[in-house]
Amino acid sequence: AWITPLDWLARAVREKTRIEPSKVRVIPLGIEVDRFTDKKPGKQLARKLLGVPKDVVIAGVVGRLDPRKGQHILIEACRKVHDRGHKLHLLLVGDPSLNEYTGYDEDLRKLTVKLGLDACVHFKPHLDNIEYAYAAMDIFALTSKSETYGMVTLEAMASGLPIIATAEGGTLDIIQHESNGLLVKPYDPVELADALDIILRDNDLAVKLASKAQSDAESTYSNTRQCELLGSLFDEILTDQES
Repeated sequence: AWITPLDWLARAVREKTRIEPSKVRVIPLGIEVDRFTDKKPGKQLARKLLGVPKDVVIAGVVGRLDPRKGQHILIEACRKVHDRGHKLHLLLVGDPSLNEYTGYDEDLRKLTVKLGLDACVHFKPHLDNIEYAYAAMDIFALTSKSETYGMVTLEAMASGLPIIATAEGGTLDIIQHESNGLLVKPYDPVELADALDIILRDNDLAVKLASKAQSDAESTYSNTRQCELLGSLFDEILTDQES
């Protein structure tokens, strides 16, 4: 069998290889869901440990500081959201790309100052206990130009956050627009600002999206579900070999 984590990758394998289509199986990579649900720290504790304000609305993203991850788009969108009357804060969690000095992290900090957001944008290094980062957020915004799979999206979903993500790559298989999140065009700060504005103004929608995202994470993207599907596949292969 050929195992792939998403439908779009399965389609690519069927279209571009000679592998027998019936042998291509979709088994999503799983995460330790209870780390982001039952074991998740409280918001106030997480914010205290991260040193971010307790009584503000925080949108955030987790990932290395790299132009391809598009954190600058979130900062630009934040400025537009401020201009509409929302005093949104940002939490950017991640380190610069290893062994790839681009100066992007410095550019991001300069951009926050240029846009008058230096008091509202909080840079934090990569965390081993990453669940604290999600616990500190109110909204998760995936700003990458494209993600093949996007484990951080799954972690944010499991954490019960409303998700805004770019409509490219594997994200299209994980996030369904207006069902378990909102999809926006990549590298479009205006569209991202519009989506943030919707979430900030419509709490009922935010709760609905977050609840569906968390349910999907638990049912489809848990490590236990991955193991169940792998076990079933192994049993099938062994049965075929014995017959």
